[in-house]
Amino acid sequence: EPVPGLAPALLRPLAGRRLWLLEDDPHARASLLLLLQHWGAEVRAFSSLKSLCSVEAHAPPPELLISDLRLPDGLGFEALGHLRQRWPRQAALFVTGNTAPDDLAVLEKWREAGVPVLIKPFASATLQAAVVAALRSVRD
Repeated sequence: EPVPGLAPALLRPLAGRRLWLLEDDPHARASLLLLLQHWGAEVRAFSSLKSLCSVEAHAPPPELLISDLRLPDGLGFEALGHLRQRWPRQAALFVTGNTAPDDLAVLEKWREAGVPVLIKPFASATLQAAVVAALRSVRD
């Protein structure tokens, strides 16, 4: 006997969730965008810190910011800082392909502060689990 409503939730675990994606690499941005939308999320994608920071003041806040760490015009931390000026409890998930010791040390501090970090490359299942967990912490 199938449980009503279970299958769609499994297929679209992010249904109706508002996410912002900040990723400067066009291929990575496109594939992340497709994945997140496939899982049901409403995604607004940005290619630079400047484009994210220029979002109109009355825009509805994202439930989660997914941001690359290194951008051509800044860092993912700066994007989160900008959003937290507007929405102090803004949640985020950082993704990076950079494994330099200095960067990892900084990322560890963010992890301790409750911002999860994924190191590229990662499996789509890993991303989905991280996003679902981050969104769960937003609701609590």
